[in-house]
Amino acid sequence: MNILITGAAGFIGQRVVRKALNAGHGVIGVSRRDVSQLPQHGNLQWINADLKTELLDVSGKNLDVVIHLAADLSSNQEQSDVVNSAITKNILASMDKADLKKLVLMGSLSVLDYKKLPVLFTVDENIPICETDENLGDYALMKRNEELTVKKWVSGDKRVTVLRAGLVYDAENLSTAHAGLLAGRLGIVVSHKGQVPLINVERLASVTIAAAENTRVTQCEALHVLDDELPNQKQYLYELKKRGLLSRFIIPLPWWLFSTFCAFVRCALGFSGRKKLPDSFCGNSVSGRYKPLQFSSQKEA
Repeated sequence: MNILITGAAGFIGQRVVRKALNAGHGVIGVSRRDVSQLPQHGNLQWINADLKTELLDVSGKNLDVVIHLAADLSSNQEQSDVVNSAITKNILASMDKADLKKLVLMGSLSVLDYKKLPVLFTVDENIPICETDENLGDYALMKRNEELTVKKWVSGDKRVTVLRAGLVYDAENLSTAHAGLLAGRLGIVVSHKGQVPLINVERLASVTIAAAENTRVTQCEALHVLDDELPNQKQYLYELKKRGLLSRFIIPLPWWLFSTFCAFVRCALGFSGRKKLPDSFCGNSVSGRYKPLQFSSQKEA
């Protein structure tokens, strides 16, 4: 199989490229970086391109599938959705130009509608995505619109698999996004009895290649990608503390009190005339990150 991988030099992309090569596939990697400085392999070809403004000419490359991992997270937050929408549309246009029919998109669990879910509800692929823009942080809004764009692209014999990944980590990297509000030496951490939806980057890379190899894909399918054993909030906070990622002085708050605090902050910022809230205070982000929930991946490739 021949695979085109965007964002191939990134944190996830490097692992996906390695898994594809180890499985014997041919790979074309796309990156904005100087490709002469990137790893080389007999079955690996690099393309240097800025997908915000460029279409890819991959006609005649005998490609079977595109794995779309590229995202521009360096843009101004208010422009992030516009920039990444352009990247995705250019990828789809490039696929149409080369008559490519199969796409694997790296999505995110952050797109789901968490606000109405009861405490300790099990989140699986049956949960709808959030349709209210103001309830979503910048990253979640960008990933939701990206998912909607590729779903609109699907027609005829085109196929899309969306991999909604949990919080991606490895031995050196673990996000504090589900911990609470951390600022320097002082922080507020949320305590609850739910799970934290983590996914090891190596496992995510393996699932991504499995999705690319899958020949039984329906027109458009979304899969949740998670570790088999998920930590609870206490275990997650302990791991962050062990890695030195928590503030030195922390104030623990139960979920219900933290949620009330965030609602108060939203009201105060709204009365002050602020149109765009920080991600941590957006209603759906608060519920998705800090509400005690269980997580499941019923359809994982």
